[in-house]
Amino acid sequence: MKFYQLVLVVVLSCLTAFSTSYFMSNKTENTSAEKETRWEQVKKRGTLRCGYFVWPPFVVKDPNTGKMQGSLVEIAEEMGKQMDLKVTWTEEIDFAHMFSGYNRYDMICGPITQNGLRARETDFTVPLAYGGLYAFVRKDDNRFNDNVKAINDEKVRISMIDGEYSSILASELFPKAQTVPVSQLASGAQMILQVSTGKADIAITDVFSAQAFIDNNPDKIKMASKTPLRVFSFSFPLPPNELSFKAAVNATLTNMNETGFLDKMYSKAEKGIAKLFRLALPYDASVVSSSGSGQ
Repeated sequence: MKFYQLVLVVVLSCLTAFSTSYFMSNKTENTSAEKETRWEQVKKRGTLRCGYFVWPPFVVKDPNTGKMQGSLVEIAEEMGKQMDLKVTWTEEIDFAHMFSGYNRYDMICGPITQNGLRARETDFTVPLAYGGLYAFVRKDDNRFNDNVKAINDEKVRISMIDGEYSSILASELFPKAQTVPVSQLASGAQMILQVSTGKADIAITDVFSAQAFIDNNPDKIKMASKTPLRVFSFSFPLPPNELSFKAAVNATLTNMNETGFLDKMYSKAEKGIAKLFRLALPYDASVVSSSGSGQ
């Protein structure tokens, strides 16, 4: 009996040792994987995966070929090129859930406005430029001419995309007004379409979306006021707590601003009422001489 007991003890000891060794090995591998930063993953992969949303003329997707184009597409791809990375346009996203997909894409390569609620879920690059949000109405609607405060009325309907910055601004400035939602994958031009067809009274959007609509539908809409409701910066969102990744992207974008690449891309997109406010360089350009240069 003692012999069998001895054999049992030996077998159990071996199993315990094997299980402990296997567990510790897996734990070490998992810990190693957990310590790998997003920037290390991106460099190892050699690709920068972009989540995106269609927002002409900044981000445009050809419906037939799937080819991506637009000023921010060119900026993102040049950014990748300067970091020796291939940019892939991985997933079209919606505004309500855009920060939940960082396991599928590395950053969002589209114009997103910063605010406190979004900062709870994401980080942001340095600002790329500044733009204005305006209230657009039908051409024959004079109720709000230079009187945007009149929008804050229970009878007024505002077209909006839930989670997009115009919806945040509408609830902040015009809490009494009704909201008329459009698809999560809609653009600013589609919000304006609801106004022109009488489904809504107001669309709060940027001048680029308005100009795109005006190009195809002249004399249908107008600005309620030429003063913007809000001037905002826009940036590329990134995963939170990824300092090395954010630093690399910011260094590249800063260099692209200093060399004039960003300005060149924005100039290609501007027309009519569609204008951006550029980033100011942190020095007086009028006194710059050829005597100093960075290395």
